[in-house]
Amino acid sequence: MPADEAAPGRRRHPYGALVVGMAVCQLVGWGVTYFTFPVFVQPMQAELGWTTTQINGALTLGLVLCDLASIPAGHWFDRRGGREMISLGASFAALMMAAWSRVESLAGLYLVFAGMGLSQAMALNNMSFAVVTANVSDFRRGLNMVTLVAGLAPSAALPLAGWLTAEYGWRVALLALAAVQFLGCAVVAFVVLRGTIGSRTHESAEDAARDGSPLRAALRRPAFWLIVVAFSIHWFVSSGFSMHGLGMFQERGMSREAALGLMTFIGPAQVAGRLTLMVLRPAASGRAIGRILWIALAAALAGFASLGHASFGALAAFVIVYGAASGVLIIARLTVVAELFGLRGYGAISGAISTAAIAARTGAPLTLAILHDYFGGYDEIVVMLACLALIGAAAFFAATSRTGQPANQ
Repeated sequence: MPADEAAPGRRRHPYGALVVGMAVCQLVGWGVTYFTFPVFVQPMQAELGWTTTQINGALTLGLVLCDLASIPAGHWFDRRGGREMISLGASFAALMMAAWSRVESLAGLYLVFAGMGLSQAMALNNMSFAVVTANVSDFRRGLNMVTLVAGLAPSAALPLAGWLTAEYGWRVALLALAAVQFLGCAVVAFVVLRGTIGSRTHESAEDAARDGSPLRAALRRPAFWLIVVAFSIHWFVSSGFSMHGLGMFQERGMSREAALGLMTFIGPAQVAGRLTLMVLRPAASGRAIGRILWIALAAALAGFASLGHASFGALAAFVIVYGAASGVLIIARLTVVAELFGLRGYGAISGAISTAAIAARTGAPLTLAILHDYFGGYDEIVVMLACLALIGAAAFFAATSRTGQPANQ
């Protein structure tokens, strides 16, 4: 059965309010709980005297717990649907934002971000995508729309957080963002998710026993681990470049202002790539677009490694290709999971991929910092990233080499 066909008992919703609602939840949720974080680092340092490392350690703790909680959150969704979990998780995130505004101790900050990580696993991470795959007939187009809108999160959240902090102080800004989180994510999810189901909601005990665990079945397949390798590399490259790209551009002869300008191109390039896909091939196979974009990503990084000191135009061309490829690869990951392993158990399987890639998702910035100190520059690191992209491409090609449909739908 094709991956986008409904399994027995599955309720399918038309493309529309549900997809828009999930897109808004991703936009608001990630914008408020993650992308605003850098805005508050310096004000907290000035008032509380903590180091950058101490403050960023709280964010890392939250990301680790988010990934660790992804599998149980996925299991819950598959069995019971997402309305209660996403609404509660988003509400809990708003509560954590309010608690953050009151912190006076480093231990309190770490406790807040431990709660934040759990709330992100419940309401963000893979949840909106799992809702779309389980409930929307044209789920590929739906995933494209959600990721397209979510890509605007930093562009929307950073200016808002910066203005609130400058006008009212960081503590009041956090309270205002907590209200935005509650209204724009928790309330929206509660409204639009009415009547939705999980990927295994209608399974009886007999059905579940007969068909077995979709996660266990996926774990037994080499394709699962190849996908983990491929997208662990993608997460590592993306996370590392987002934190070290500024220094890489400066080492290639750019001023700080020019390097900042190049970094700002990445987000719009990601959105442009997703928008192009949505207009030209909204229902494109994750296998097909993934193969094309992995080649583009590897070629872009290889070209960047060979540039040395380069013109702004050459580096801008790299940023456009890199950003578009990286942005669309996120869509490829979301759709190829359904294509390879089926819709049944999508939440748990996608959560397991996130958990298996936890070291790559959270450790890239520190790893590249250590390597930079060891090599005394970024040249070797850029070559390493290009080689990793080639390995990721090979793993993705190997994982998607069989074109047969998954057994579990």
